[in-house]
Amino acid sequence: MLSYDIEDSLNGEWFDRANVALFDGESRIAINPDGGNEYKASGAGPFVDCPVAGEDGFAGPSNGTKLSLFSTNVLRETNFTNKIVYLDLAYVSSKFSNLSPS
Repeated sequence: MLSYDIEDSLNGEWFDRANVALFDGESRIAINPDGGNEYKASGAGPFVDCPVAGEDGFAGPSNGTKLSLFSTNVLRETNFTNKIVYLDLAYVSSKFSNLSPS
């Protein structure tokens, strides 16, 4: 169950987001929920050096507590066969304190 209040898009561009991934100590592979509350943010935004650059993610207000489902099918798609992996939740926020539309 998730509850969040992440900045919404500005002029159609997403600056803030959070997502879930599997991490084996070397590679981080984002996984998309395949049921329930799904990712809203997409596109790279201004970030190139963060864990979620260019990946989809949760964004905007969740409007309460929501359920997001990650089935075993989604987990199998990562090809981490016979490896120990960690569930990684990453969040990125813009460095800008005052963004205004141009």
